[in-house]
Amino acid sequence: GSHPQVRALGEITNLRKVVDIDDAEIRICHVCEGRCEFWNGKVDIDVLRRHFSHRGPFAPLGRAISNTRNALYRHLFEQTGAQVLVDGSKGVSWISRQLRPAWKWGDISPFLLHIVRDGRAVVNSKLRKYPDRGIDEESRHWKRVCERMNKYYEQFPADCRYRMSYEELATEPEPVIRRLCDALRIEYMPSMLRYWEHDHHTTFGNTATRSLIDRYRAQFGVGGQTVAV
Repeated sequence: GSHPQVRALGEITNLRKVVDIDDAEIRICHVCEGRCEFWNGKVDIDVLRRHFSHRGPFAPLGRAISNTRNALYRHLFEQTGAQVLVDGSKGVSWISRQLRPAWKWGDISPFLLHIVRDGRAVVNSKLRKYPDRGIDEESRHWKRVCERMNKYYEQFPADCRYRMSYEELATEPEPVIRRLCDALRIEYMPSMLRYWEHDHHTTFGNTATRSLIDRYRAQFGVGGQTVAV
């Protein structure tokens, strides 16, 4: 999301949690404090509601129309001016629903990025959050998730997919991001690695990542505001 041609959106599948709130200034951006110039300023909330809302008898019809025309992503492309949009949603069900039917994408080219993480680290993280579940339950759950993700990844067109290691990204970010840029056919830029220095408007997703952005803004007063952390 720190590349000038790319806009990271965060896990937009979670927008369904907020779109039905009756407030013109609902918090969609999880980086901005208060009103977000992008999500509350440029993005049409009605487009989001047609895609995500479960309210009222016309919600299913609205989603059907939005999905048929791929209105959500087209609107986000128009408002960002980006060449690449990154939807960080992880669920196979969500991804597969967005890609059906194939003809609706037209001149938009879906690209599947699969970031693989050591399962031991994942299970350890889950156990810290939910200690009552036990290592057996979490391990079996992670195994099922991986099997489903791997099966979906393998059936995806080979020239439209890319798999990378979370651990390699963390320890050797430059060569890993260079290879990813090559796969996406965009130019690698060293400043991408200093993502906390860039303007982001992501919704939901990793809180640790956002904390680094907040810390940088608080220290240097970036973005016209100082965020207390």
